Amino acid sequence: MTNLKSLDSEVLDLFQRALFAIVRGVKGLHPKQDEALWSIATEILYGGAAGGGKSHLFRIALIYWSWKVPGMQSYLFRRELPDLRKNHM
Repeated sequence: MTNLKSLDSEVLDLFQRALFAIVRGVKGLHPKQDEALWSIATEILYGGAAGGGKSHLFRIALIYWSWKVPGMQSYLFRRELPDLRKNHM
């Protein structure tokens, strides 16, 4: 695994700008997802039918939190490996 500190500063800057663009809603988040992501609530209930963007929101949130919280480890689980591949890979 590559340590971010060892990356060239230009590459790191590009990575950080891309990550911030994704997280800030420039790419990929609907208004309700953006509202949930930036909420100051300690618990958020986000549900709905398949295809509603729950998994996408969760992935974006994990990427953001992992970037902001040093040492944080995140895991995604599904009951079946094919479901994990279908929804998150």
